[in-house]
Amino acid sequence: VVPGEVGALGSVRQLTAAMDAAAKSRRTLIGLKFERVGCKPCVETEEPYARVAAELHEHGLFFTVDAMEAKTFCKEQVCASSCPTIPHSLGKSADCRISTSKQF
Repeated sequence: VVPGEVGALGSVRQLTAAMDAAAKSRRTLIGLKFERVGCKPCVETEEPYARVAAELHEHGLFFTVDAMEAKTFCKEQVCASSCPTIPHSLGKSADCRISTSKQF
């Protein structure tokens, strides 16, 4: 993904690659937004999420995950159970906050 833009991913392998890329570029934030087609709150949060990605491009990489196409990744591996869901963690901290809106 290009810093400042929102990329897409849907597997642990892709997430690991994103984390490796962030580490190599000294970025300490990985942003993930889990969304689905037809979800009104998902659409409503697209522009603010893109704006944050642009504003924080020096600190992190940002991605969306299609919750319907990557169900196993979302529900079993990441435990995202609603859309939109935006879990985020800074640096090496175990701190992870999750913002959720609507069940999918």
